[in-house]
Amino acid sequence: MPRGGMPAARRRRIFVVLAVSAACWLKAAPVEPDEIAETLRPIVHQALKQSEAPGLAIAVLRDGKTVYREGVGVLDLASGEPVTADTRFHLASVTKTFVATAVLQLAEQGKVDLDAHPRRYLPYFQPADPRAERITIRQVLAHISGLQKDDDTRFDNPDLDDGALERLVREAVSRPLDFAPGEKFGYSNLGYCVLGDIVAKVSGETFEAYVKRHILEPLRMKDSTLLLTEAKRGPLALPYVVDDAYTVVPAPFFPYNRRRAPSAAMSSTLNDLERWARVHMNRGELEGRRILKSSTYDEMWRPAGESLQQIGLGWFLWKRGAERLVGHNGSDTGFVADIELLPERGIGVIVLCNLDHGPYRPLMLAALDAALGKTPEVVFKPSLARDLYRVLAVQGAEAAVARYREIKRAPAGRYDFSEWVLNDLGYKLAGAGKVQEAVRILRLNVEEYPASANVYDSLADICYRSGDKACALENYRKALEKNAGNKKAAEMLERLGSPSNPTP
Repeated sequence: MPRGGMPAARRRRIFVVLAVSAACWLKAAPVEPDEIAETLRPIVHQALKQSEAPGLAIAVLRDGKTVYREGVGVLDLASGEPVTADTRFHLASVTKTFVATAVLQLAEQGKVDLDAHPRRYLPYFQPADPRAERITIRQVLAHISGLQKDDDTRFDNPDLDDGALERLVREAVSRPLDFAPGEKFGYSNLGYCVLGDIVAKVSGETFEAYVKRHILEPLRMKDSTLLLTEAKRGPLALPYVVDDAYTVVPAPFFPYNRRRAPSAAMSSTLNDLERWARVHMNRGELEGRRILKSSTYDEMWRPAGESLQQIGLGWFLWKRGAERLVGHNGSDTGFVADIELLPERGIGVIVLCNLDHGPYRPLMLAALDAALGKTPEVVFKPSLARDLYRVLAVQGAEAAVARYREIKRAPAGRYDFSEWVLNDLGYKLAGAGKVQEAVRILRLNVEEYPASANVYDSLADICYRSGDKACALENYRKALEKNAGNKKAAEMLERLGSPSNPTP
């Protein structure tokens, strides 16, 4: 299975490994702002260097005040313009926290019933799947509606007109649900586009105009916008990706499309996001202006169900030790972003980066530790896949295999040796046309992780791509032996003319 199919937490481990002692989450003593900066500054610079990210921005708030703020690196490798607190970053799915706020504003005003079907406000939202009759707006907010995730961003050919969002919603009604409403959690970009369209139709404004007039302007978030044309009027970080040769290069496009605006279109600065963190830690009020009732937070930050403790209405809920956190992260082509709050502690952390899969999570955890007066036990590790690729490019696949074995014999701790590292390298090699080299690396992964169904599945994929039918058959069979529910392996065996459950 390619890298895109793995859990996000595992993908991030390709770049970094974080070791945090559980003991460090006992109640913290007060810590001075200078101590936080002294603790975090070398960690931030190390993260930038190890990840090879162009730029990073980070802020830590405590008791309503910013106690550490720093921009490092550049917003654009070509110009070399430095990242500052006024640099706009694309926020990706952190945008969804603005959508949830907008919907809850309208609910407070009696204009939206959270337990109503979206069709009450969007007459054309009539999904073909009969199970969709039970969908409620509350379920959509909590990602438990069954609506598909929908990763068809079309960033390379975006719609830019006012009718783009409604067209997406109209197109989506023909799609089946992924599961019955309320059955389980299933992250849905499409669901948030439906919510954004509800905001537009109920308010009589475009989605972007509503958020600007009712959220951004009251909070004086003057450098935040859902429109790319406006974002470009100031310093805007450009997106970067890691190519098949593990080189940081400009992304082929900016991740923006108005048809997807409610799921991931907000651009904002560190300065503005500090205000966003403050208003929520203040339960809806900032500098005498209120955007939500205090009581609304009891509902917004309450788990969606007994078995759905990880999600509220538009915010994720989690714990580290005894600490309760609420937050949201985001990842799009060329960007990652994260905002996390400890409401009871008055602590907030914001991390922005213009490299997809950049090291935002370990930075976030390190900053939370520092704000609590703990010493972050953080180790940023170089990318093993990147280093092996560079050996392979000069000396060949066997040299890369030898290098892998050599560094694995060394004292533990320098690299991440999870199966996803070699899996990622194999797919990148295949993507670059180095198919035989990819096969060799994925065979190494099979040797290292013989109990994993995924490593056999991946090797079979590349063997099939290279025309080696015998290798593909052998490894699809092994993948199915390790995981009888592997539908793709079963389908590929049928395609290759072999029974999906051969007798031993």
